[in-house]
Amino acid sequence: MRLGKPFDLIWVGSLLTHLDSAGWDSFLPFFAEHLVPGGLLVVTIHGRYHAESFRGNEHFPNFRMTSQARTRMLSDYDQTGFGYSDYPGQDGYGLSIANPSYVVDRLLRLAPSLRLVTYTERAWRGTHDIVTCQRGYTRRLTSDAP
Repeated sequence: MRLGKPFDLIWVGSLLTHLDSAGWDSFLPFFAEHLVPGGLLVVTIHGRYHAESFRGNEHFPNFRMTSQARTRMLSDYDQTGFGYSDYPGQDGYGLSIANPSYVVDRLLRLAPSLRLVTYTERAWRGTHDIVTCQRGYTRRLTSDAP
């Protein structure tokens, strides 16, 4: 799907925080394809702060999940850097947590036209990590180029 002309800025506040890895796999390339060269993608995620908060059960009850869902999500996070659980009664919509290395690796593999500009923990609302990427410029080399 194309959205018409590409954008200078795409801001994605708290979408990836509610998607599984397949959702990330769909949206990250989609965002990259819809940026002009030099355009910025800014996304928020649940990072290490949320993982530790859930581990301590500080914020987890607010998300209406069972302790089994929390245990499974944290176990996956500890093993792979990414954890996800559907909200009760939902399919494909829930809660995700990702560590910084998982996020950067995913971005670079799924959207190679992007370069990482910043990764700032707890920068949005004191809880969400903010990741900023810039779409690279296409450089054409000609046969007479030095």
